[in-house]
Amino acid sequence: MRHFSRGRKLLRAAALTLTMGLLLTGCGETTGQEQGNNGPTVVKANAVNLAEGVEKKEISFVDLEDTHRKALATGAVKLLQKTMEIEGKPNENYLISPVSLQMAFGMLTTGSEDGSETRKELMELLLPGENATPMILNEEMATLAKRMQTDTGTDWNVANSIWLNQGANVRLKESYISDAVNYYQAELYSAPFDEKTVKEINAWVKENTKDRIPEILNQLDPQTALVLVNALAFDGTWAKPIGTNQVNEKGSFTNADGTKKKVAMLQSEENGYVQIADGRGFLKWYGGGYYAFLGLLPPEGMTTGEYLKNILADGKSLADAIKMADYEPTLEVEFPEFKVEYGANMNEILQALGVKKAYTPNAQFGKMITEDSERICVDQVMHNTMIEVDRHGTKAAAATAIAATEAAIFETPEIIRINLDRPFIYGIIDMTTGIPVFLGAQNSMD
Repeated sequence: MRHFSRGRKLLRAAALTLTMGLLLTGCGETTGQEQGNNGPTVVKANAVNLAEGVEKKEISFVDLEDTHRKALATGAVKLLQKTMEIEGKPNENYLISPVSLQMAFGMLTTGSEDGSETRKELMELLLPGENATPMILNEEMATLAKRMQTDTGTDWNVANSIWLNQGANVRLKESYISDAVNYYQAELYSAPFDEKTVKEINAWVKENTKDRIPEILNQLDPQTALVLVNALAFDGTWAKPIGTNQVNEKGSFTNADGTKKKVAMLQSEENGYVQIADGRGFLKWYGGGYYAFLGLLPPEGMTTGEYLKNILADGKSLADAIKMADYEPTLEVEFPEFKVEYGANMNEILQALGVKKAYTPNAQFGKMITEDSERICVDQVMHNTMIEVDRHGTKAAAATAIAATEAAIFETPEIIRINLDRPFIYGIIDMTTGIPVFLGAQNSMD
C-alpha cells in the first residue's frame, strides 16, 4: 500500500513489477501562461475525462539517434548506481525500470518551459550529455512504446495516465494535453482527490500491470495537485527453452556477505557474449527476437556497486557493449531462478543526479499549466519493482506515478563458461537499441 505524501518512505512491494510515483505539489504562484479548456466528459464514477475530443495527430516514429540510445543506456546505469550508493546497503537487491522512469519524466518534461533550468536538469537526467528537446524525447519514447506493443514474440502492456486534483488551483493547457495524448497515449482525468479517486487510480494500475500491482497508494494528500502514472507489464518466454534436465535444483549462490544459499540453477548454451569494464556476460533471448535477458558477472572480488562505477567510466556505453556482443563463441551459462522486490523514495537519488529546480517553488512548468494556475513542483518520486525469472522465462510489470503538489556456429567453437553464482548485474534489454528496459543488481538470494 502506497501513501503519496511528503517525506514518506515507499514500502517494499511486488513478478517483474515496478511502481514509481512522481508527485507534484502547488508552489504558490501563478505561471503567466494562457488558459485552455478541453470540454471534459465524465467517464468514471469519480473522474472527468480531460482527453475527450483531443485531435489525434500523426506521430513520427523514429530510429533513435546513436548518441541518444547510448545516453539512455548510460542514464539507466547512472540511476541504478546512484540508487545503490545512496541506499548504502550493498547486501540488498536492487531493481529499476529506466524506461518506465523515462516515460513518466518524459510527460513531465514536456510541460517544462523552453530554455528553463528545470528543463535542462530534466533532459540531462533522461539524455545525459545530449542537447536534445522534449519533442525529440517524445518521439523516441513513442517509438519505444510502439515497439513493445507491436512485438508478437513477447507480451507488453504500456500505459500512461495523468490525474488532476479538482480541488487544486491548477489546470492543464490544451497543447500539453494534446502532446500527452498523442505521444504517450495518456488518459487524463480530473477528479477530487478523495478515497474514491484513490480506488480508481489503484484500479487503473492493477489493470495495466496485469493485477501484479493491486494498489500503489492508500490516500492522496490534499496538497497534491497532479499525479502522472506510467505502467509497464512484460511476459516473455525463452526463445530456447530450458528442459528439466537443465535445472540443478541443488545449486548454490554466494551472497554478497559471503554466506551461501541453495537455489535452482538454470543451465543453458547460448551465443551472445557481452564484455564491458572487465566483466563478462551473456544474452538469453526471449521469443520474437527483439528482447533479451542480460546477465553480467563483475570481475572476481568486485562488488556490483563498484562494477557499475567501472561501467560508467568505461570507454564504451552499456548499449554499445550489448550491440557489439560476440556471437561466435559458445557460452555455457548458469543463472539462478529468482524473484526480487524493491521500493524506494527516489527524491534524494534524483537530486544527487542533478534534478534540483523541479523540486523548488521556482520550478518552471508553464507549458503544462494555465496562467491562472498555482505553480507546481515535484513533491515525491516513488519507485517500486519486482521481477520473476525462472525456467520458463520472465514476468515483469512496472507502474510509474509522478505527483506534484500545488508549488553463426563453428566446427571447433571456443567455449566460455559464465556462472552467475555470485552477485551480478542483470536486465531486460531492447535489442534494437541496446537500452535496458529493466536493470538490476542481484546481491543475495533470500
